[in-house]
Amino acid sequence: MFTFLSNDRIAFANYEDFSAALSAAPSDSYHAEWNSRFARLAGSPLFTVIRQDPEMQNVLNAVAPGGFQSPQLSALLAQLQWISIAGKPDGDQLRVIADGESVAPSVTSQLNEFLQGVLLLAQNGLNDPKLRQTMNPEERQTYLELLKSADVQKIDRGEWKSVRVLLEITPKFLDIARLASTSTPDQTSAAPKSAQKPAAMAKSKSRKKK
Repeated sequence: MFTFLSNDRIAFANYEDFSAALSAAPSDSYHAEWNSRFARLAGSPLFTVIRQDPEMQNVLNAVAPGGFQSPQLSALLAQLQWISIAGKPDGDQLRVIADGESVAPSVTSQLNEFLQGVLLLAQNGLNDPKLRQTMNPEERQTYLELLKSADVQKIDRGEWKSVRVLLEITPKFLDIARLASTSTPDQTSAAPKSAQKPAAMAKSKSRKKK
């Protein structure tokens, strides 16, 4: 449900009685919390600001791809009070900045260490000799470029402590992500099975000749 607040403002919500919700005006401090974060992201053409609650965390966990789900990461994200994500085109690339805020320094410190560790493990994994022999070179290079562009840093805003992650999304990465989203398990598993059958038949024929 949505309504026009003015010529350039639209409100979206799931309230049954929109007018009652709008008439119950929050306090000035409530508006100030949101406005300070909106002002921080005002230079980005696309952004979202999320105030954390259990329901929102469940939504984030539900949409996360299976391979990217992590109980430890989910637990840390659940302790953040605010999450903001912004995207800004830069030539043929898209700069994405994600910012998580908490009043507890220990939470942002743990999240910073966790993300730094994930980046290091991912880079070491892509440089593994066995993986390099089996992985598509262009795909591997695309992932390496993404990891090299990643910048994780802690930011102190007085009462609020933040962890910021910056990524440079390239057109090649978007192409790989699009192909991965359209492929199905049956398609990916069909090739290995068909390749195994001729090999098995060849072995049985060679045994018969003997």
